[in-house]
Amino acid sequence: MSTANLSTNPMRLKQPFGIDERTKQMIAGAVAEIDMVQALLGRTMTPAQRVWQALSMMRAAERVSAFRLQQKQPELSEDEAVLAVRQRGLAFRAKVEERWRTNK
Repeated sequence: MSTANLSTNPMRLKQPFGIDERTKQMIAGAVAEIDMVQALLGRTMTPAQRVWQALSMMRAAERVSAFRLQQKQPELSEDEAVLAVRQRGLAFRAKVEERWRTNK
C-alpha cells in the first residue's frame, strides 16, 4: 500500500469525513437507546443466529411497509406492495450511494 493513499483513506482518519454535529447527535441518541440486555444476548448468539435475526427484522419491516402501502393503495396486491417497497428501498440505497460518491 502506498503512503499516498494513507492520507485519503477514511478508515485511517482520526475522524471520518462527513461526520458533522448533527450526525454526532444522531449517533449519540442511537447509542443511548441501546438495550444492554439485548446487546448481551447478541453476544451469546452464533454468527448464523445473528444473521437470521437481522433477516427476520428486515422481513418484518418489509411486511409492515407493504401493509401500510396497501392501506394507502388498496388496489395493490400483497405481492405488488412488497415489490414496490423493495423497489423504493433500492432506489433510496442508490440515492444514498450516489450522495456518498459525490460527497454531498
